[in-house]
This record gives sequence, structure tokens and C-alpha cells, in this order.
Amino acid sequence: MSDPCREKIAKARRVLPRLVATVAWFWHSVRLLVESLALPEDQERAVYEQLLPGLYWAAAAERGRTAADRQRLRRLAKDCLTRAWSAGSALSRLGEDLRRVVEKVCRAGVSRFVRSSSCVEGRNGQLSLYHHGCHALHPGRLKALTVLHNYFLKRPDGSTAAERFFEQRPATLFDWLLERFPDPPRPAKPSREPAKAGSGGDRACSNQ
Repeated sequence: MSDPCREKIAKARRVLPRLVATVAWFWHSVRLLVESLALPEDQERAVYEQLLPGLYWAAAAERGRTAADRQRLRRLAKDCLTRAWSAGSALSRLGEDLRRVVEKVCRAGVSRFVRSSSCVEGRNGQLSLYHHGCHALHPGRLKALTVLHNYFLKRPDGSTAAERFFEQRPATLFDWLLERFPDPPRPAKPSREPAKAGSGGDRACSNQ
């Protein structure tokens, strides 16, 4: 193989452990969420084999590159979700309230694994653009950008990242800051010192 091909293989080999770790973290976190529901074995199996795949494909369909891709993913999602909630299925025995809880927990699980289709998407993409324009971000500015991202920026539905994570509306960011920050100092008074003798203005007058 040529040297460029060897370099690409070496790059993929370096990325592989991180990719495996990401997938392992995703499934570990999803298992913790599903186990917190304390479902019977047959219902838990239906969650893993039908409900989770259906919700994942439904979310992925909204990010499809072409109309054909989106339609294909919607069909996959519909098939999985139909089998998950069909009459006679294990999950059909759930009451209405518990069904909403199970679906909410599963949606939270699948949302933890998002495949980016571009290097400039999401928060990491924004920070990359900041780094590119400023060459380096001061730690203080990075923290400020993180606070703005979590508590100030809103989606079209009006929710912030912190509200979606904690499932409750936090205090208004700037009201919170105003309650804790001291009042700004008064501006300095302008200097009124008299012009010194022999200044440039006096010399200009004497030369006329």
C-alpha cells in the first residue's frame, strides 16, 4: 500500500478505541435508564428490541440527507414502534401513565447518541469556529460561553439546555447575575489639571 493509505489506516486505528468507548458508554447509560424502570423481563426485551430502535430511527429520520433516506428511516421507525405497542405485545400491558414514563425514559436514552453529519454542527462545532477565529480561547471566556449555551440559548420551543437536562425551568440567567454581582463603580472624573507653562500650545502661540 502507498504511504497515504497507511496513514489513513493508522488514523482509523487511533480513533477506534474512542469510538468503542463512546458506544460502550451509550449502552451503559441506556441500560441504567431502562433498569431504573424495573420492568419484567419480556417488557425489558421489547424495549431493547423494538421501542429503543423505533425511537432512534424516528429521530434519525429528521436528520436524513435526502427525502428517500428520511422515508426509509421513517418506515423502519414505524415498523418497530407498531410492533412495540401493538395489541398483545409485552408493552401493551402497561398502563397509560407508565407507558408515558417508559417512552419518555427511552427518548432520553436515544438522545444521548447523535451522529453528526458535519464538523461544524452543535456546540463542539461552535467552539471550533471560535478557536479558529481567535486562535485560542481564554479559560474564562470558555466558561462564559458554556454558561450562555446551557442557560441562555433557546430552541424554537423556548427551552434551554439546562431546562431539558434538569426537566425544570432554571432562574433567568441575567436576573441571577444581577442579584449576585456588585454594582459597577462610578466612572472616573475627568482630569482638570491646568496646562503647564512651556507646553506645545504656548510655543505655538509664541511662534505666531
